[in-house]
Amino acid sequence: MKQLNQSYLMFLVLAVLMMGGCQSQPVVKKSDALWNIVNNQCVPKKKSGQKPAPCDEVTFIKSQEQGYVILKDLNGPLQYLLMPVAKITGVESPELLNTNEPNYFYESWNARSYMIKRYGADIPADDISLTVNSELGRSQNHLHVHISCIRSDIKKIVNENLAKINSKWNDFPIEILGHKYRAIKISESEFKKNNIFSLVAADIPDGDKNINRYGIAMMAVKNKKKGHDFIVLTSRADLLKLNRGSVEEIQDHLCPQLSQELLKKIQPGRQ
Repeated sequence: MKQLNQSYLMFLVLAVLMMGGCQSQPVVKKSDALWNIVNNQCVPKKKSGQKPAPCDEVTFIKSQEQGYVILKDLNGPLQYLLMPVAKITGVESPELLNTNEPNYFYESWNARSYMIKRYGADIPADDISLTVNSELGRSQNHLHVHISCIRSDIKKIVNENLAKINSKWNDFPIEILGHKYRAIKISESEFKKNNIFSLVAADIPDGDKNINRYGIAMMAVKNKKKGHDFIVLTSRADLLKLNRGSVEEIQDHLCPQLSQELLKKIQPGRQ
């Protein structure tokens, strides 16, 4: 009977969690919606010399089969997505561990310029974050990096525990929003040259096979040189603990820490 109850509990947990998904596309039910935008609209327009609408940018690297697009997300006034030109399903895709792939996280960090331009004023670097949800924590099956504001309470928690984060992977000292996280600190130069997916995989037993369970988040923190270092956070999906590895939970797409007067002037949706 005990085994039966555990199986039933697992079924209920799976049923409830799978009803959820990536927070950025709540009205889109088909998991290929983002891929269709990239493959059927943005990239063909770029190749034909047109503006790549609805994307703001399409950048090819080495060939027209490799690169990334920048798309304004419909959720929140300032949230953007960075997505590959090629079909890469998500964090579990083996291509992401290839050194020849674009540095999607670093390019996403550079793409915060779209947030700033849309906002019409500077946004402190340590108010911006990047996230990629785990395979279980997303609804869209095309890799997309969320570029958005970090939650103010999460920013505070990380800064309060900054002394306990160093250049080696360690468990974050406390749970974040009820979930266990791992953390490592890297410099901006390390961020620029390192493949973050490989960095995460190196911390996971059989990382190339098990990285699908992990959500990956990044945030900037001020350093003593008046610049910024970067904190990489990972959380492992564990359905029995109601954790889907949806690290997008650390973001607030409404950006309440920014000027509400400026945000009110921004037109909703894509431009």
